Amino acid sequence: MSMEEKDLFDPETGEPLTGEAADRFDPETGEPLTGEAADRFDPETGEPLTGEAADRFDPETGEPLTGETADRFDPETGEPLTGETADRFDPETGEPLDRFDPETGRPISRMAAAGGHAAVLAGKGKVLLGVGAAVVAGAAVIGVTATAGGGLFKDKKDIVVDALAGIVETLDEGYLEETFGIKELRELAKNGSVKMGGALTMDEIPGWITIPEINGSLAFSRDPGKNAVQMDAAVGVGGMDFGDFVLYMDDSTIAAAAPKLMDFVLTLNYQDDFINKMEDSVFGREFRAEKEDSENVSRLLGHVNGTLTGKEEYFNLFDIYERYKETTKAVETLKDAMEVESIDAKKFKIKGKEQKCKGYEVVIPNEALADLVKEAGKYITSDQQIRDNELELLTDIFTLAYEASTFSSYDAARDYAERQVDWILDGIKSGSRQIEDFLDDNMEDLEFTLYVDKKGNAAYLEFDSEVFRSTEVYAEFHFEGGEIPTRDMNGSVSLEQGSMKMEMEVTKREKQEDSRWMSELELEFGSGSERMAVLLTAQHDKKSGDFSVEGELEENGTVATAELGGIVLDHKKGKSVDLELDTLEIKSPYINFDTDLALSLYMEPLSGGLSIPDGTEFNVLEAGMADWESLGEELMEQIREFQTAL
Repeated sequence: MSMEEKDLFDPETGEPLTGEAADRFDPETGEPLTGEAADRFDPETGEPLTGEAADRFDPETGEPLTGETADRFDPETGEPLTGETADRFDPETGEPLDRFDPETGRPISRMAAAGGHAAVLAGKGKVLLGVGAAVVAGAAVIGVTATAGGGLFKDKKDIVVDALAGIVETLDEGYLEETFGIKELRELAKNGSVKMGGALTMDEIPGWITIPEINGSLAFSRDPGKNAVQMDAAVGVGGMDFGDFVLYMDDSTIAAAAPKLMDFVLTLNYQDDFINKMEDSVFGREFRAEKEDSENVSRLLGHVNGTLTGKEEYFNLFDIYERYKETTKAVETLKDAMEVESIDAKKFKIKGKEQKCKGYEVVIPNEALADLVKEAGKYITSDQQIRDNELELLTDIFTLAYEASTFSSYDAARDYAERQVDWILDGIKSGSRQIEDFLDDNMEDLEFTLYVDKKGNAAYLEFDSEVFRSTEVYAEFHFEGGEIPTRDMNGSVSLEQGSMKMEMEVTKREKQEDSRWMSELELEFGSGSERMAVLLTAQHDKKSGDFSVEGELEENGTVATAELGGIVLDHKKGKSVDLELDTLEIKSPYINFDTDLALSLYMEPLSGGLSIPDGTEFNVLEAGMADWESLGEELMEQIREFQTAL
């Protein structure tokens, strides 16, 4: 964007400079308006001519606005729509500028705000193109959306890309996000200081077996500040409590406790001089554990702790993709190659009302799609960080598994593991070459039609083309949800190859009446006389907390149903949730399952911190054979007591 273009806007508010604030500027050149161009402004006030004073004018040509171009002006006053009255518009294209930064007033592109939800058409590509085409279409749109630019004036490519991105980026928005804060809860579960788990009580499994009452609980806690995690479990059968079991781990120590079974807390320091201590322990003397074995165990346990506490993450596809974008030009090439042409506007229903939407014809050449796949394959097989870091854990696992199964030396096991990793990479290389050859021989241009509403949200998508030679694909989707396009939508896909034809229809609806929300998703698949339909319904009442999830599957006249229901006892958006399931029912020609149960599930911030369980320490590396024998006798005595009680 040039400085002249930037100067058209107030740097404090982001609003166009008008009246006394500045000279009037030509939106294309940035120069003050003179002559005929200036005639569209009131010479005394500097304000646009409105109402009876003048017709509305095109900012590029100075001609009176009519039809679609006039839509960016208030029909009552003739004033340009600004501020709270409407979205601001691109003076060159008439398109509404997307979201705005509240600090600067400048527009924020949907993709800039999203920051890299890379799989823009991955899901859509699967629907449109089938299994083979999904790889190409998904990768293509990933590349395109990842480079979608900000900028004040969005060009046609950015409008298309942002609209497509919005379809996928908003899939996890809507009622559940608005009510429960699913994104924050998901992040809390992944990396936060958290405690989550559940408890189950059941006394019968109908049609299977009659059992004594079973009750149990399981909880996982994470304390990132101490690099610690803990697993708590409790089991009871027939009214008898088997006690609590605790497994604790931090970045140096593992501890296990079972108060009902033993008075000791088993501890293992897997870091501090672990190799020498292992060599001098019962394990080293009796089982001849080698130094390399100890090193590998210590390293693997460190990986486990890092993964559980969120410090380490293996095979992070988003990180891999970010590095991919930085090291390859395929993405930019793809976007450059994309061709976008404007077409006549059409009306579509958005949030229950007819709205005129802008149309675009889009073509992505087959050469650009094929090149993107080729570059991706080359990157995966040559990136050193993937080889050194992402596959490190896999190598360690292969090493331990091979040692345990063959009793081989560490060196032999490590060699075997590295050969397996090399074999995996060779397979990726070979598969990549095969894909390249297939695309070169069979890939056709990707062509589709897209309509967007006044806010840039997808309203209609149509695809009608040969994706691969002799494979005809037709798809159309109506998006009626506005800012969340898929909240209300319907569509169909058909794939035809020779005498084979497959069809799919999808409908999704959401509605809210008073405190009750309901969402319904219906899918129907068919090929020839073979038909299958799936209906999923979810409901929640904010006042009562009642919720249910129901599913129905019909295949060639055979029907199966499932229902899960309960109540949300308590929740704090993005912080905690506590719910109880009391209904579990499955009905089909093959199985009928209906039981009373009480299953509670919860997630909440961790209260306090984690520490090694209380009790007399039993250091597994310092204990002698006599200590181990004594511990074994204590455990057997407790087991015999449980058997007698049962």
